[in-house]
Amino acid sequence: MTRKLTFVFVCLLMFAALIGCTNSGEKDKVVEDGIVVNMSSTSLDGNNPDITRVSYSFDVWNRLGKSVVVLSVTPVISKEILERLVERNITLEVNTPVKSNESQKISGAFQIDTKGMSKDEVTDLVGSITQFRIVTEQVVGQESGSSQE
Repeated sequence: MTRKLTFVFVCLLMFAALIGCTNSGEKDKVVEDGIVVNMSSTSLDGNNPDITRVSYSFDVWNRLGKSVVVLSVTPVISKEILERLVERNITLEVNTPVKSNESQKISGAFQIDTKGMSKDEVTDLVGSITQFRIVTEQVVGQESGSSQE
C-alpha cells in the first residue's frame, strides 16, 4: 500500500512539474527599456567636390517610463572620418523633450574633406555611421501628488 501511495505521489509531483513548465505557445518578448534609436538614415550632398555634407536623421524612442529632454546628439564616427572633419565639433544641441513611449525625429549634419576620394570611397566611409551618443536629462525623485510629465 505504501508503495502505491508513493508511486501516486511521485506521479502527481511529475504531473504538476510538467504543467508548471509547459510553454503556452507564446515566445517571450525581449523589451528594452531606455532610449532606443530607430530608423536611422545617412545622406551625402554638397556643391564642392572636395567637401561633402553628411546628413543624418533618426528617431529617438523614449521607453524609460517618464519624460526626458534630449540635450545633445553626437554621431559616433571612425578615426578616418574624425581626421577628415572640416569642423571638429559635430555635437548637435537638441534640447527637445520626449515624453514616455513617444518618439522624436532628430536630424543633423557635418562636413568632411573628401578631396581625392571617389563617390564609392565616400559612401563606404560614411556608411560606418550607425551609432549616436545621446545626452539626456530627466527629473528624478519622490513622487508627489501632482505629475509634471
